Amino acid sequence: MRFLNLDNYRNKTYRYVVLTCILSYVLIGNILTPLLNYHAIMLPSNNPNFYNYASLANIVPSLPFMLSILISYLINNLRYKSILWLTFASVITFSFIMLLFPLANFYWLCAYVLACSILFRGLYFSLDKQLTTILADKVRDFQSDLAIWGGILGAIDIKLSGYLYQNYQVRGIAAGFILGCVLLWWCASQIPPVSQLEETAFSKKLHLPLTQVIQRLWQYPQLVHLLFIILLLMLANSPYYILITTKIHHDHISLSHYTTLNSLAMFVGIIGALLYKTKLLSQFSAKNTLIALIFLYGLTLLGLSLSVNFYQFGLMYILGSLLSGVLAIHILTLVLQQISLSPNLSAISPLINGILASLFYLASLVGQACTSLALNHSISYQTILIMMFILQLICIGGLLLLRKTNHEN
Repeated sequence: MRFLNLDNYRNKTYRYVVLTCILSYVLIGNILTPLLNYHAIMLPSNNPNFYNYASLANIVPSLPFMLSILISYLINNLRYKSILWLTFASVITFSFIMLLFPLANFYWLCAYVLACSILFRGLYFSLDKQLTTILADKVRDFQSDLAIWGGILGAIDIKLSGYLYQNYQVRGIAAGFILGCVLLWWCASQIPPVSQLEETAFSKKLHLPLTQVIQRLWQYPQLVHLLFIILLLMLANSPYYILITTKIHHDHISLSHYTTLNSLAMFVGIIGALLYKTKLLSQFSAKNTLIALIFLYGLTLLGLSLSVNFYQFGLMYILGSLLSGVLAIHILTLVLQQISLSPNLSAISPLINGILASLFYLASLVGQACTSLALNHSISYQTILIMMFILQLICIGGLLLLRKTNHEN
C-alpha cells in the first residue's frame, strides 16, 4: 500500500484541499449536473426538444470552464475566505429557492446549474495557489487521489442523485446539494490561506495583462505544442456524453440502469487512478503513455459505434471511462508539472490555468454545438463516434511529430 502515499494526508493543507476538491467535483458533477441529463432522458421518445435538451445538458456544465479566464481575473484580488463565504452563501440561497419553489422549466434548471458551477469554479481557482506552491511536489499524487476518492464518492452519489430525482424530482436534488454544501464549507474553511509572503508574491505578478501572460507562455514551445494537441483532443472528445445520452434515450434504457452503469464506470475509474499511482506507467515516457492511452480510448469509441445491445454498450462505456479517467489524470499532471517547474509560469499559474481552461472548453463547446447540429440533421451517433476515432489518430500524429522534433533538437 506504499504506492498510495498516505503520508501526504499528515499534511493538513493537502488533506483538506483534496477533500474540498473531491466534494466540489462530486456535488457539481454527480449531484447537480445530472439533473439536466435526467430531465432529457425522461422525455418521451418522440419529443422534438430531446436533441436540444441533451445538448444543453452537456454544454451548460462546460460553460464555467470556458469562462475560466474571466473568473480567474475576477477573483484575483479577493482573499480566500471572502471567496469561500461568497460561494456558499450564494449556492445555498439558490438551492433553497429551488427547494421551496421547484421550477420544472428546463431552462431555469440550466440557469441554476450554471450559476452554482461558476461559483464553484471560482472556489477551485482560489485553491490554485496551494496547488502550485505549498503542494507543488505532490501534483501527481494529488491528481490520482482526486480520481480515487472522487470515484468512490461519485459512484455512490450518482446512484443517490438518480434515486432523489426519480422519487423527489428537483426538490430531492436541491436538498441533497444543500447538505453536501454544508460539509464542503466545513472542509474548505479548514484550509489555511497561502502565507503572507506567497500572497504578496502572487499579488505583484498577477496583474499582468492577458497579452503578457500569453507571451510568457509562448516562451515554452514544447509546452505550447502539447497544449495545442490537448486542445484538439478536447474538441475530438466533446461529443461523447451527448452521444451517450442519445444512445440511452433511443434504446429506452431506464434511469436506474443508466445510474448503475455510471456507478460501475466510476468504480473502474478508481482502478485506473490506483494504477496511475504505481510505478508501472512511470516505466514509460510521458508521451508514449499519452499516445497509448489516446489510441486505446479511440478503440472504445469504435466499439461503442458497433455495439448492438446493452451489454456490449456497457462494456465499451466502462472501458472508455477507465481509459478516459487515466488520460485526464495524465494530461493534468503533465501540464501542472510543466507549470510548477518554471518559476515564470508558476508565479502566474491561476491566470495560465484560467486561459487554458477557457480555450479547452471553448473547443469542447464548439464540438458539442456541432454534434447537436449533426444529430438534428439526422447524422447518426455511430458516424460521429467513428469521426471521433479519426481525430484521436490525428492527435497521435501530432504527438509523434513532437517526439521527432524533440529527438532532432
